[in-house]
Amino acid sequence: MFKKWIILAGCFFGGILFCGLGAGVSFVEFSGLTYAGERQMGTIKEATLNCQLYDYEDANTCFIAYYNGRGESRPEMVSDNSLPAGSVEMDVEYNDDFERPQLYQTSSYGETEDGGNYVKEIGIHTSLYSDPVKIMMKYKDIFLEDMKNGQIGSYYIGDEGYFNIKEIRYSPDLEEKIRIIN
Repeated sequence: MFKKWIILAGCFFGGILFCGLGAGVSFVEFSGLTYAGERQMGTIKEATLNCQLYDYEDANTCFIAYYNGRGESRPEMVSDNSLPAGSVEMDVEYNDDFERPQLYQTSSYGETEDGGNYVKEIGIHTSLYSDPVKIMMKYKDIFLEDMKNGQIGSYYIGDEGYFNIKEIRYSPDLEEKIRIIN
């Protein structure tokens, strides 16, 4: 019986010794890492998004809901004679690896006194689509390569954020109706 206790104590203290060795090796490896600096993930691209409105003639208001990354100023709004009636275009910057912007329209209906419906307002919204699993798998390789080289860095999306509306152009027939909100 005494022999079993000695074997168990030996296993216990051997485990503590190996844990201590593992912690020491981990600390030495961590201490050996160097700072690789800031690394921008993805690339900033520019695109023009189009939206052809429907039922806009009867609407009281056409509003554009926007979100500019880190709170940049409101985008410039310009009436463009080259656009067909009821059209809106946006020039945007976005990080291609993280987001895919799209424009879509929503309509809000009101009811007239005789029970009929009319278009009260039209909303133009920006939809951002991303695939988190694809992003994680793509950038884990960069992180692991840096670790293999004994480096670790500050990884960020970009100075402009990953989405920014630069300019909004609309057809002249929307001049009195169009508004921008955030």
